[in-house]
Amino acid sequence: MSYPKASYQTVLEQVQAHLPDLRPAQQRGLAEWVTGTLAAGSACEASVLEALAETPTAWHAARERLRAWLYDGADRPAPCRTQVEVTTCFAPLLQWVLSWWQGDALPLALDATLDRTRHVAVVVSVLYRSTALPVGWVVLPANVPGAWLEPLEPVLAALATAVPPSRLVVLFADRGLWSPTLWGWVREHGWAAGLRIQAHHHFAPCGQAGRPASQWVPGPGHVWVGAGTAFTRERRLPATLVVVWAAGQAEPWVVLTPLPPRQVGVLWYGLRMWIENRQPYHPDITHGVPRGAWLVSFLYTVEPGPAVVAGGWAHHRWCPSSLRERRWRSRKRATSAASAQRIQRWGGACSRRAVTHPRHTQL
Repeated sequence: MSYPKASYQTVLEQVQAHLPDLRPAQQRGLAEWVTGTLAAGSACEASVLEALAETPTAWHAARERLRAWLYDGADRPAPCRTQVEVTTCFAPLLQWVLSWWQGDALPLALDATLDRTRHVAVVVSVLYRSTALPVGWVVLPANVPGAWLEPLEPVLAALATAVPPSRLVVLFADRGLWSPTLWGWVREHGWAAGLRIQAHHHFAPCGQAGRPASQWVPGPGHVWVGAGTAFTRERRLPATLVVVWAAGQAEPWVVLTPLPPRQVGVLWYGLRMWIENRQPYHPDITHGVPRGAWLVSFLYTVEPGPAVVAGGWAHHRWCPSSLRERRWRSRKRATSAASAQRIQRWGGACSRRAVTHPRHTQL
């Protein structure tokens, strides 16, 4: 392996400390993935292999190790029952974030990532520094009739065990994920919801007649916040409505939350846009739907500075041609110094990171 052993050991110690439920072999495999990702500056398999392997023979060996770590037990070259149970990692991942988090509020976002027409990953992420840290997820078949909320409930329940009751947690979700069931689950866990709804939905402030939610603002450049009742008839829901129509936007944000109006930041929902900065860099979920790919995403994204994860487990065969090998060696030499600095920053930041969550953010 081309990276310093001390760098691998630093990552392995962090994995062992924060994910103790993984088997030792699983911890070593995850540490190798993360170390290679940090060294390459990308989570693409081809880039990781170039960072880890010094020779074509080592390249093939590392390729088999990395791929085997992602497979389920039954899909491995030697089938077994041992596999990475990522559901047991959700609470430790969130506890890891909370260990260096500062501030009274913890913003979460729920979002769906679609892989063409094959799979969809419903992900819960911590919103942080204009990006998002995935801490819980479920991968489902795409465009298949059936409920998607039921598999998500254990994920929310696992994350709820990691958060102290005294901390304010706000879960944001776009209007495509609105559901009264999701609202109820969030409230059962003691969290606050910030769920966007369609602009035409009915809302009646306390003591006033109702109207479509978007009509409570006269136009762009205005904000309206008030408590009342959303929807009509049997769907009535007591809540606080936040309508934000930013200048230059075609329509307003219409958000429901259980928080009192005076406790609501009118621009809080803008934090949800941070998850869009993460989307293009998600690990690809097409290659056998790897269970552990999102663990690599989390561990790489906590790198200080503008940290992203380059998506796609791109595969290629080793070409023994001298030209291909010379180019490979050249790229390794050009990135070695940057890789060492990136790994050093990651290891030092895991113990001293401090995060301040602003009450308001500018859109």
